Amino acid sequence: AERSIEKVPLPRRCEVLLTCARGFAVLGETTEAHRLGSLVALSAASNAFRIRNLESRVLLASLARDDVSAQKHLEDARGLARGIMEELISEQAQAFRKRFGSLI
Repeated sequence: AERSIEKVPLPRRCEVLLTCARGFAVLGETTEAHRLGSLVALSAASNAFRIRNLESRVLLASLARDDVSAQKHLEDARGLARGIMEELISEQAQAFRKRFGSLI
């Protein structure tokens, strides 16, 4: 499946891989979920896809095997969330706060 998605544009690829990572997490396949979540985080960070990076960091925090890793991912997610919030107009900020309010 990963090979066939290589032809998909990167923003959509990140979205699909993150959805797969979440699916693996639900199934208890945490190693694969972590691998895909990390792949998305790296791709998203390298290409300034801040929402996907934020989403992947939240997932990686929930999958972390130790508190230090979980905290690092949450700190990264909080930084991203705060940066995004600063640039939003009020209507957008309200919707963003509903989705990511626990990080702000």
